[in-house]
Amino acid sequence: MLALACMSAPENALLVREALTAFRQGRLSDLTRLISEDVTWHSPGSNALSGTYRGHAGLLEYLKKVSQVGLPFEVNDLTASDKHVIALMRDTFRRPDGQVYEHMGCLVCRVADGRVAEVWAINNEQATYDALLAEHIAMRPDGVRR
Repeated sequence: MLALACMSAPENALLVREALTAFRQGRLSDLTRLISEDVTWHSPGSNALSGTYRGHAGLLEYLKKVSQVGLPFEVNDLTASDKHVIALMRDTFRRPDGQVYEHMGCLVCRVADGRVAEVWAINNEQATYDALLAEHIAMRPDGVRR
């Protein structure tokens, strides 16, 4: 297969925004169209979502875990170049006592041949994120398994 020309920074930002919207909405056919077949997704930490997920099958496994966790996220901003996109993200944890904790993080996405090829999730305060995610999962009746 011939390599596609590099996409511009605005095109890459739009690609990642579309992929994250499809991811959040569970639109798998759109997601797999926007993500490389040999994608690698790195999720750090010591929690139910941690690990390295490879290919569409791995990405679908990760998406299933994220949907089981039921953790809402939003994209605050994107910045892009001709090879990478950084998405600034916010996850919202709601505790049983009513407290809300908003966690900031980012996704660093490498774009190649017009598709997202690799993603690194970076969490601010990783240990706090791991603890809050474990607490969030424990509150759910269905939970999620690693």
